[in-house]
Amino acid sequence: MTALYELDLHAPVAMDAALATVRLRWKQPSGPGRDPLEDSASEVEHGVTIDSRTAWEGASPGYQRSVCVAQLAEILRRSIHARNDSLDELIEVAAGLGGELRDADHQELVAMMQKTRALILHKLPYRRTELSDCIDTIRRNRIRRCELEVLARDRGDEIVAELERENERLEARIRDLVRRQLEQEMR
Repeated sequence: MTALYELDLHAPVAMDAALATVRLRWKQPSGPGRDPLEDSASEVEHGVTIDSRTAWEGASPGYQRSVCVAQLAEILRRSIHARNDSLDELIEVAAGLGGELRDADHQELVAMMQKTRALILHKLPYRRTELSDCIDTIRRNRIRRCELEVLARDRGDEIVAELERENERLEARIRDLVRRQLEQEMR
C-alpha cells in the first residue's frame, strides 16, 4: 500500500523544525504453516523536517511512479488539484521512468495512460461549463468548510453558515442545470 501526503506550509518554518512524525506499523502476510497469532508487528517512526525533503529528481523511481498514478487519478476525477496539469506531460514523465523501472507493470501503466488520453480526446471531450464550474466550487467549499470548522470553534459558526448557504444555492443551480441538460438531450 502506498500513501501520499502533501504538506502545505502557511508560515515560514525553520529548516530543522519538526513538521510531522510518520509512524508505520505492519505485520508480514500470513501464509501456509504460519500462525498469525505468533507474528509480531514491526514499527518504525520517522520525523519529517524541511531538511529531510527530497527534490523530485532525487526521489526513487518507485516513489515517482506512485506520484504519477495518484496524479492520473486526480486528472481523471477532474480534481481542482489537477486543473492546470497536463496529461501529456504526466505521460511523458511516466514513460521516462521506464528506463529505471523495467517491469511489465510500469509498461502497462504507461500504455493505460496513453489509452486514457485517446479516450478523453476522442470520446469524452472536456468542455468547461457552468455545471462543471459549480461542481468545482462545491468541492473547494467543502475543503474550506473543513478548514473553517476548526476556526469556527474559536470564532463562532457565522462563516460556516454562510458557506453552507452558498453550497445550497450552488446545489440548487446544479440540479437546475442537469434538468435542463437532460431536457435538451431528450428533444
